[in-house]
Amino acid sequence: MISLGYKTTQIANILGVSRPTVYRMMHDANINLADRYTNISASELDQKVSNIKSDHPNIGEVMAEGHLRAEGIKVRRSALRTSLLRVDLQVLLKDDELNFATENMIIQTQIMYGT
Repeated sequence: MISLGYKTTQIANILGVSRPTVYRMMHDANINLADRYTNISASELDQKVSNIKSDHPNIGEVMAEGHLRAEGIKVRRSALRTSLLRVDLQVLLKDDELNFATENMIIQTQIMYGT
């Protein structure tokens, strides 16, 4: 069910068990949720997001996630948020003009979203 895209809450509801039971069953079956995410570097993700934003400049997080999934890429939402922020900032400021305040804002966002 995980490979079909069901969330653990949905699986628990379908099976009529609690989420901890689903997690225990996954642990017993050696299923790791982290395996469902694509192994992609931040710079590669930024490039993909930049390409998407060049075609759809006002795209949001959910639509960007859909475009990435259409390419077979699944990333954590926090990684996508941070990437969208970096790409948007690069559009607003020239690459060589990132000042201390902007760099600080990126760092704070990464700390906030844990990336």
